[in-house]
Amino acid sequence: MHLGILLELMRHHIDEIEELFKKKDNHFMVETGDLAVLCYELMLENGGSIDDILMRCFDRYDRKLESLLKEIDS
Repeated sequence: MHLGILLELMRHHIDEIEELFKKKDNHFMVETGDLAVLCYELMLENGGSIDDILMRCFDRYDRKLESLLKEIDS
């Protein structure tokens, strides 16, 4: 039940972020922060460590970005 509510709130924030961004309304950044908080809540409620998960994600992002840059340089 709570998971469903969190996911619905996330979807709502994504829609709102897209709408605000298209309007060039910088409030989209606050809504993005709200989305991050909801994501953190989801991680914590399911026994995740925010630090561990974010470090893993940043490492993955770095590898993907490096790969994309290599493709552009080729």
